[in-house]
Parts: sequence; C-alpha cells; structure tokens
Amino acid sequence: MKRLNLLLILAGFIMVSNQGLAQFSISKVPSEADTRLKKDSVKPISAVSNEFFSEARFRAEKRRLRKERNTLTCTVGLNLNQTKFDNWAPGGVNTFSGVASLLFNHVYQRDRLRLATQLDSKYGMNVISGKTFKNIDYFILNVNSAWNISRCWAYSASVDLRSQWTKGFRSADDKTMVSNIMSPGTLALGVGFTFRALKKDNTACKVPIVITVNPLSGSMTFVLSDTLSKQGVAGVEPGKHQKSALGSTMRIDLNQPIAKSKLNYITYFYVSTNYEKNNYVEWQNTLNIKITQIINASAFCRMIYNEVQPTPRNKPLQWNYTFGLGVAYTFKNK
Repeated sequence: MKRLNLLLILAGFIMVSNQGLAQFSISKVPSEADTRLKKDSVKPISAVSNEFFSEARFRAEKRRLRKERNTLTCTVGLNLNQTKFDNWAPGGVNTFSGVASLLFNHVYQRDRLRLATQLDSKYGMNVISGKTFKNIDYFILNVNSAWNISRCWAYSASVDLRSQWTKGFRSADDKTMVSNIMSPGTLALGVGFTFRALKKDNTACKVPIVITVNPLSGSMTFVLSDTLSKQGVAGVEPGKHQKSALGSTMRIDLNQPIAKSKLNYITYFYVSTNYEKNNYVEWQNTLNIKITQIINASAFCRMIYNEVQPTPRNKPLQWNYTFGLGVAYTFKNK
C-alpha cells in the first residue's frame, strides 16, 4: 500500500512539472526595427568554386560563341605571266609581270549589332626589257557598323579609306612621280542606312547584295608628299596637304558563288559626291575560276571616274584590265 501511495505522489509531481514547463511569459514586445529582414550572412557559392563547374566546358562554350559571332574570310593570290623571245624573227619584247592580291573580310554580329570590316588590295609589277614599272597598286579599307531596325534594314555608320602603297611614276622611261602612299588618299566618314538581302530565317539570299547609302558624308583628300603637294594634285591647293568637303556616298557589294563555288563573282560599286566639282565613281569586277584547291584563273576589271585626277588623255574615265593564271588560297573559320 505504501508503494502505491508513493507511485501516485510521484505521478502527481510529474504532471505538475509538465504544466509548469508549458507556461511562459513575454516580458518585452519586439519593436518594428527588430522584426525587419536582415541581409543573409551566408555567402553564395560561385560558379568557379562549384564542384560541378568544368573549366574545359566553359572554355569550349566561349570558343563556340566566339566562332558563332565572328565570320572571317581571307583570300591571298598571286598571278605571274612571262613572255620570252630568243632569236625570234618576227621580233618582240621580253616581259614579266606579277600581281599579288588580298581580300580580307571580317564580320562580328551580336544581337542587333553588326560590324563588318573589309580590306581589298592589289599590287603588281611589270618588267619590260629589263625596266621595272608598277602597273597596279591600291588598297581600300572599309568599316561599316550597323544597328538592325528590321530584317533587312539597319542604321549604319561607315569609314572608307583608299590610297596606294608605293610611289608611282608616269611611265617606265619617265620617272616623274605621280602618286605615293596617301598622296593622294581619301578618307570618307558617313552615316545612313544599310540594306542586306536576307531570307525570313535571316540567312543570305541567292543574290547576297549589300547596299550602304550615306546621305550625309564628310570626305577628306590627302596629299602628304611635299613634291606632289607643290603640284596641287587631286584638287588640293598647291602647297597644302589636305582638303575637306561635305556630300554623300553609296556603296554596293556583291560576293556571289556560282556552280557550287567553282566560280566566284565579286563586285562593288562606289559613288562619292560633294558640293564641289569632285565626283568620284569606282566599279570593280573580279571573276575567279577555281581549277584546283590552290590553282585558279581570274579576270579583273576596274573602272574609275575622277574629275580632278589628271590622266594621259586628260579624260576623267579610266579603265584597268587584268587576266591571269596563278595560285590562290582562301581561309574561312566557318
């Protein structure tokens, strides 16, 4: 009986203790400042330190994006021609000629931005009866930045620089200098619109023509050579090295592969006008015929209309033709 009473007393004590633990009192009501959210002190784990991060995969993704956004094409060519006579009764003159060419194109495109850079250059020499004479020499650097406003149209700003690399003389026998690097040389800056022929899926059309129109353009003509500056060439006043003018420019480009790229036709048409009598028109046409991987034949025609440049017949229209067989190699990143 005593044991039963002891158990009942112990059970009653435990019940009283549990009730006491369930009771609590609030001595202070928390203020609004105490209930504000506080910045988490736990630092996030960076992607680099993540154990699932792959450095190789990250670099491969960067290379993929770089290749996707950049399109690079570079064609280097060399054409050689030789005519040799030895005890030839009808007569003739020994000649040797060579023309080196470079066509570089780079396009960077990301979202609505498109930046296109093109460098076109040729340089050729003639050796006639032991006399060396330059027959072709020019370079044209064009940079066009565009911001797409529709599928085919974009706002654009362009820079066009053109000149020659070395000294040019009147003829093989007359060593009177008529040109030199940036003597003359022209630099045109313009803003306007660019049209690119694209399909609905933003791929190039069968005729991938590009037209750039700059209603507002500023052109600068340079004659850096003191000798040519004194002569007042290219419309620059004698003794001065530069002349500026305002006007407009237009450029049409086409690079058309034919017969599964066995033939390639490249042309561009350029017009520069200003408020003075100094209109300039240039039209180039190149047809490349691919014979093997590196051997090709080419036909080149260049027409220039320049109202202020002196010519042998004192006419503003000039023509240059070149036909040749040589080697050419094209590098593409896509």
